Amino acid sequence: MASDVEKRLKAERAERLVWARRNAGFSGPTPVCKATGVNINSYKAYEAGRNGFGMIDAITFAELFHVSLMWLMFGRGEATDEDPNIPRRQQIEALRKEMEDRIRQASDQELSDLVEAMHSVPRASEDTPPELASHAR
Repeated sequence: MASDVEKRLKAERAERLVWARRNAGFSGPTPVCKATGVNINSYKAYEAGRNGFGMIDAITFAELFHVSLMWLMFGRGEATDEDPNIPRRQQIEALRKEMEDRIRQASDQELSDLVEAMHSVPRASEDTPPELASHAR
């Protein structure tokens, strides 16, 4: 069962996802799913805050909606403050470091949720997995 912290984080991320979609000019989930190949029911659950989305989907949405990956995942910075000159690989590594910092500061209640989330973030390296190759620059 999801903790209160996990529910709150999903709800906050869902709000940012809806804002980003609307701000990018997408009328609803259907055109997003057609553009990304994400399952419509999964995407609707992301926007409703019922399900969290992983790093691969977050990268896809951030690129499609032209928002900062750090903002979309964690609400850090401004929605559009991402520096296009920073390679995606460095952005992924920055997210990993942010999650590690949050783990160090987390209470026992939050710790297991943060560790689980951290394991969903791929390590940025020269041997980036094929499923990230199109996203890691």
